[in-house]
Amino acid sequence: MDVAFYAYMSNPEYNPCAHHTLTYDVSVTNVGNGYNHVTGIFTAPTSGVYVFIWVTRNAFGEYPTKLMINNAVYGVTFLRAKNGDDGSVSGTMVANISKDDLVFVRIHSTNTRDGYIHSNEHGRPSFSGWLLH
Repeated sequence: MDVAFYAYMSNPEYNPCAHHTLTYDVSVTNVGNGYNHVTGIFTAPTSGVYVFIWVTRNAFGEYPTKLMINNAVYGVTFLRAKNGDDGSVSGTMVANISKDDLVFVRIHSTNTRDGYIHSNEHGRPSFSGWLLH
């Protein structure tokens, strides 16, 4: 079975709170139909080794993010963009997951709600993954 998805966030998210699941609302690729662009959650249609990449773009603040599989943290990123700065950070993770496991990106519990997740034609946060084998 082929499985691959790529989605990006079309609009900024202002001051998302801790534990907020990021929603990448524009689904460009969704082979296997595992990604839900409304919830931001990928549900594994089959067991196997998967690769996941998430990119976060911040403006005027700092946002740590976590890649979650079910309720466990599998990856963490952090970017500080203060004083009018903006920047991007990415994370990559490889995991052996089971059919129906849920994978998503969440704002870290230490988030201070300072600034926003930025998205425009110059850079977009994204979430992607594919079945390796």
